[in-house]
Amino acid sequence: MPMTKTSMMGKLAIAVACIAAQVASEDPGPCYSSTTEIRRAEQLIGNTATQRVYTICPGTELRMGQFDVDSELIDDGSRTFHPLPVRSNMVIRCGPDGKSSNECVFTGGDYHVDATNFLGMDDDIAENVRFEGLTFEDAKRYSVWASMKGDITFKDCIFQDHKTAIVPVLLDYTDPEQPESHLSVTFEQCSFTNNRFFGMGSNTAIVFGNGNQNHLDFRQTTFTNNNMLHNNTLQATRSFLIETLGPLNVEFSCFTDNQLGVSPISVFGNTFTSSENYAVSSSSNIVTSDTQYCSFASVFETLQQFEDFNPVCAQATATSCKSESTDAPTSAPTMEPSEMPTIAPTAVPTRAPTTSPSGAPSSIPTISPTAVPTGAPSATPSNTPSAQPSVGPTATPTSMPTRSPTSTFVFNTEQPTANTDRSINGAEGGDDGSGSNSISMMASAVAMLAAIIGLLL
Repeated sequence: MPMTKTSMMGKLAIAVACIAAQVASEDPGPCYSSTTEIRRAEQLIGNTATQRVYTICPGTELRMGQFDVDSELIDDGSRTFHPLPVRSNMVIRCGPDGKSSNECVFTGGDYHVDATNFLGMDDDIAENVRFEGLTFEDAKRYSVWASMKGDITFKDCIFQDHKTAIVPVLLDYTDPEQPESHLSVTFEQCSFTNNRFFGMGSNTAIVFGNGNQNHLDFRQTTFTNNNMLHNNTLQATRSFLIETLGPLNVEFSCFTDNQLGVSPISVFGNTFTSSENYAVSSSSNIVTSDTQYCSFASVFETLQQFEDFNPVCAQATATSCKSESTDAPTSAPTMEPSEMPTIAPTAVPTRAPTTSPSGAPSSIPTISPTAVPTGAPSATPSNTPSAQPSVGPTATPTSMPTRSPTSTFVFNTEQPTANTDRSINGAEGGDDGSGSNSISMMASAVAMLAAIIGLLL
């Protein structure tokens, strides 16, 4: 029984559906429950130009280890882990979709993320590195320690309950011989919550950029319920959430219910840009005659401003938190149009044309041609025609002419233009064989289609 068009299309649809189902059911790859496994895998990779994706198993809690003075992991008899290594073109994510709701938690220990060459990895650059959906809590020294150039992004990551750290996030890249090089770290849709200043010896900020070659960027990130006044006996309790000597950009981020000595942000001698940020309920202990408190950002443009501790204040401009806001429709769609169409035109036409025609043409037409024809053809005609004449006319003539012939000849004054288009079948300018090639290509396509249909049968 011959295959109908409908049955053939049905089989094609089934084949496509089977392929799609197979692709959708493919295993996204193994997940890891140990940073040691990731570290060993990276030690076998010499060329980091190709991207590698490491997925932490959802629901995994990893107890991080502590290091001795020689930067060696201390074996205390318990199952503890090295920090996450940072190398170019790495992606480390929680679950296959990289969401913090998958609950991959790195807790305790000295370090959580190692972007240095002090703890075993010998790289000096970390480009195109991403951490997605990870939770970091209670580091003893640094949750993130970065001292090599490159760019690192944290997306949907949580930094919480760091209460004994020197500083939870430290950017410490410097290279005087390459002053244009820099380390750029971006926090996107991240959360810093319930962190606390430890005391003498700790830095008075949660994120610290130590030098102008460290660039920071915060986007849709929240700082909530952080206490930088706890145990703070320093002069004037000068504490912040973000403190940097490098360029800083903050946008669509929120700072709420934090206890601070000066302001949420402090920038020393560098550029600060911000957009649509929200800051409220950030308390201060130091509103005195010789100090100035800023509700959002303290920018020290000169050394004298820093010595006098008299910064320029930058204000947050948003009236509500927009870190998690999404664009929504302004109103629900209705079944009826907003306005009923009218039957009459919107404007009344004018009764007369705007301009009256002139009584005479602008110029008198000429009877004779504007150009003198050449006396002879440009080429000598051949004795034989270039092509065989057709057997009959291409169309049946009408019974009567459509118009009477004119008694005078009007010469075409426009010069002909050169035809640069080539005919598809090679008829113009001689046959170059492309017509035969087109026929053979069509035959090949028909044969391939027949083979596909045969396989479906």
